[in-house]
Order: sequence, then C-alpha cells, then structure tokens
Amino acid sequence: MVDKPQEAMASPGPLAVMRSMSNPNKAYQVTLGEDGVVHCSCPAWRFQKLPPSERKCKHIRQFEAEYPRLAAGCAAYRAAVENAAFEGVD
Repeated sequence: MVDKPQEAMASPGPLAVMRSMSNPNKAYQVTLGEDGVVHCSCPAWRFQKLPPSERKCKHIRQFEAEYPRLAAGCAAYRAAVENAAFEGVD
C-alpha cells in the first residue's frame, strides 16, 4: 500500500509516497521542507487554514506510524532549523 521511502535520514525533499486508502489510483507525496515542516500534496493538507507547521492529514499520520525513525529524524531536523533561526536573532 505504501512505496518505500528514501533511506536518508531527515534531509529536505521527498520522504514517501502514500497511497490513498479511499482511491487506490491516487497517491500523495509526503516531503520534508527546507523549513523543517513535513508537507503533504493532498488537498486536505494544502487547504487547511492553519500555518503549515501545525497542519496534519491522514497521510502524514500514516507516514509517522509506519516510519517512526524517519519521522523522528524529521522532528530533529525541524528543531535544528528552528534553533538556527533563533540563534540568528539578536
């Protein structure tokens, strides 16, 4: 049901392709952005009114459940990005 994600730990770019549970002909790409936020190409994620850092969808939750080590690596990358941004503020 899910294509194997890249083996690289938490670097910006594609993480996994998650197949739609309701329509097997559709798939959505879960990616790690330069900002450290995990994004999904599905309409449910894209059209939420929350800031990207607070958005979730079922494909991201599925990714986190199926690939917990990679999801943890994404969280570590995001923390490093936020820490670097904080250190740059005077």
